Amino acid sequence: MDTSETYIKMSDYEEIQAARGRYAVIGSIWWFKGSNLLPEGVCTYHRGKGQVVSGMWDEEDWMSLSIAPNLFIWLPQQDELQEMIPDHSFLNLIDYVWHEFSQYDGDGSVFATPKYLMNVTSMDQLWLAFVQKELHNKVWDGEEWSIMQ
Repeated sequence: MDTSETYIKMSDYEEIQAARGRYAVIGSIWWFKGSNLLPEGVCTYHRGKGQVVSGMWDEEDWMSLSIAPNLFIWLPQQDELQEMIPDHSFLNLIDYVWHEFSQYDGDGSVFATPKYLMNVTSMDQLWLAFVQKELHNKVWDGEEWSIMQ
Protein backbone atom coordinates (compact mmCIF):
# COMPACT_ATOMS: atom_id res chain seq x y z
CA MET A 1 0.00 0.00 0.00
CA ASP A 2 1.36 3.36 -1.05
CA THR A 3 1.44 5.85 1.84
CA SER A 4 3.97 8.18 0.23
CA GLU A 5 3.64 11.93 0.40
CA THR A 6 2.88 11.94 -3.34
CA TYR A 7 0.03 9.43 -3.02
CA ILE A 8 -1.46 11.31 -0.10
CA LYS A 9 -1.37 14.48 -2.20
CA MET A 10 -2.86 12.64 -5.22
CA SER A 11 -5.69 11.30 -3.04
CA ASP A 12 -6.51 14.60 -1.36
CA TYR A 13 -8.90 15.82 -4.07
CA GLU A 14 -12.65 16.35 -3.89
CA GLU A 15 -13.67 13.83 -6.55
CA ILE A 16 -11.61 11.10 -4.87
CA GLN A 17 -12.63 11.89 -1.31
CA ALA A 18 -16.29 12.13 -2.39
CA ALA A 19 -16.15 8.39 -3.17
CA ARG A 20 -14.83 7.39 0.24
CA GLY A 21 -18.25 6.76 1.77
CA ARG A 22 -19.14 4.42 -1.07
CA TYR A 23 -15.91 2.44 -1.48
CA ALA A 24 -14.01 2.62 1.82
CA VAL A 25 -14.43 -0.57 3.86
CA ILE A 26 -13.20 -1.99 7.14
CA GLY A 27 -9.43 -2.08 6.84
CA SER A 28 -9.25 0.84 4.41
CA ILE A 29 -6.13 2.95 4.74
CA TRP A 30 -6.35 6.61 5.75
CA TRP A 31 -3.97 9.47 6.43
CA PHE A 32 -4.71 11.41 9.60
CA LYS A 33 -3.57 15.03 9.31
CA GLY A 34 -2.95 15.30 13.03
CA SER A 35 -4.56 17.33 15.78
CA ASN A 36 -3.68 18.69 19.19
CA LEU A 37 -4.75 15.30 20.60
CA LEU A 38 -3.08 12.82 18.23
CA PRO A 39 -0.13 12.90 15.80
CA GLU A 40 -0.39 12.63 12.03
CA GLY A 41 0.08 9.26 10.43
CA VAL A 42 -1.37 6.26 8.62
CA CYS A 43 -4.37 4.56 10.19
CA THR A 44 -7.11 2.09 9.31
CA TYR A 45 -10.90 2.15 9.35
CA HIS A 46 -12.74 0.13 12.01
CA ARG A 47 -16.42 -0.08 12.92
CA GLY A 48 -16.06 -1.50 16.44
CA LYS A 49 -16.45 1.87 18.19
CA GLY A 50 -18.89 3.42 15.76
CA GLN A 51 -17.43 4.91 12.61
CA VAL A 52 -13.89 5.53 13.71
CA VAL A 53 -10.42 5.46 12.35
CA SER A 54 -7.69 4.02 14.53
CA GLY A 55 -4.71 1.73 14.29
CA MET A 56 -1.66 3.95 14.55
CA TRP A 57 -2.28 4.81 18.17
CA ASP A 58 -2.75 2.81 21.35
CA GLU A 59 -5.92 0.74 21.54
CA GLU A 60 -7.55 3.40 23.71
CA ASP A 61 -6.68 6.22 21.32
CA TRP A 62 -8.93 6.75 18.35
CA MET A 63 -10.50 9.58 16.43
CA SER A 64 -14.04 9.59 15.07
CA LEU A 65 -14.24 9.96 11.33
CA SER A 66 -17.76 11.36 11.62
CA ILE A 67 -16.73 14.04 14.13
CA ALA A 68 -13.63 15.24 12.27
CA PRO A 69 -13.93 14.16 8.59
CA ASN A 70 -11.65 16.95 7.33
CA LEU A 71 -8.75 15.56 9.36
CA PHE A 72 -8.73 12.34 7.32
CA ILE A 73 -7.66 11.59 3.76
CA TRP A 74 -8.83 8.28 2.33
CA LEU A 75 -5.97 6.52 0.53
CA PRO A 76 -7.79 4.20 -1.86
CA GLN A 77 -6.22 0.79 -2.31
CA GLN A 78 -5.98 -0.96 -5.64
CA ASP A 79 -9.07 -3.13 -5.07
CA GLU A 80 -11.12 -0.08 -4.04
CA LEU A 81 -9.98 1.79 -7.15
CA GLN A 82 -10.89 -1.18 -9.35
CA GLU A 83 -14.41 -1.16 -7.88
CA MET A 84 -14.82 2.45 -8.97
CA ILE A 85 -14.65 1.41 -12.63
CA PRO A 86 -16.07 -2.13 -12.66
CA ASP A 87 -16.53 -2.23 -16.45
CA HIS A 88 -12.80 -1.85 -16.91
CA SER A 89 -10.49 -4.77 -16.55
CA PHE A 90 -6.80 -5.18 -16.04
CA LEU A 91 -6.50 -5.31 -19.83
CA ASN A 92 -7.97 -1.82 -20.04
CA LEU A 93 -5.25 -0.65 -17.66
CA ILE A 94 -2.57 -2.35 -19.77
CA ASP A 95 -3.99 -0.65 -22.86
CA TYR A 96 -4.00 2.70 -21.03
CA VAL A 97 -0.38 2.31 -19.96
CA TRP A 98 0.66 1.19 -23.43
CA HIS A 99 -0.93 4.21 -25.11
CA GLU A 100 0.33 6.66 -22.52
CA PHE A 101 3.89 5.37 -22.61
CA SER A 102 4.24 4.50 -26.28
CA GLN A 103 4.25 6.44 -29.46
CA TYR A 104 4.81 5.38 -33.04
CA ASP A 105 7.43 7.04 -35.15
CA GLY A 106 7.14 7.52 -38.92
CA ASP A 107 8.23 3.98 -39.88
CA GLY A 108 5.73 2.32 -37.53
CA SER A 109 8.20 1.25 -34.86
CA VAL A 110 7.37 1.88 -31.22
CA PHE A 111 9.49 3.88 -28.84
CA ALA A 112 8.79 4.76 -25.24
CA THR A 113 7.68 8.31 -24.64
CA PRO A 114 6.46 8.80 -21.07
CA LYS A 115 3.74 11.43 -21.02
CA TYR A 116 1.15 11.74 -18.25
CA LEU A 117 2.32 8.72 -16.28
CA MET A 118 5.95 9.68 -15.89
CA ASN A 119 5.16 10.94 -12.38
CA VAL A 120 3.59 7.63 -11.24
CA THR A 121 5.78 5.46 -9.01
CA SER A 122 3.47 2.74 -7.62
CA MET A 123 0.58 0.52 -8.70
CA ASP A 124 -1.76 2.48 -6.42
CA GLN A 125 -0.72 5.69 -8.15
CA LEU A 126 -1.14 4.03 -11.55
CA TRP A 127 -4.66 2.79 -10.74
CA LEU A 128 -5.61 6.19 -9.29
CA ALA A 129 -4.34 7.87 -12.48
CA PHE A 130 -6.40 5.41 -14.54
CA VAL A 131 -9.54 6.07 -12.46
CA GLN A 132 -9.07 9.84 -12.71
CA LYS A 133 -8.62 9.63 -16.49
CA GLU A 134 -11.61 7.36 -17.00
CA LEU A 135 -14.05 9.08 -14.64
CA HIS A 136 -12.94 12.71 -14.70
CA ASN A 137 -10.64 13.06 -17.75
CA LYS A 138 -7.84 14.26 -15.46
CA VAL A 139 -4.11 13.60 -15.42
CA TRP A 140 -1.52 13.99 -12.66
CA ASP A 141 1.28 16.42 -13.55
CA GLY A 142 3.36 15.67 -10.48
CA GLU A 143 1.71 18.40 -8.42
CA GLU A 144 -2.02 18.36 -9.17
CA TRP A 145 -4.81 16.84 -11.23
CA SER A 146 -5.71 18.80 -14.34
CA ILE A 147 -8.19 18.30 -17.18
CA MET A 148 -6.62 16.32 -19.99
CA GLN A 149 -6.16 18.43 -23.12
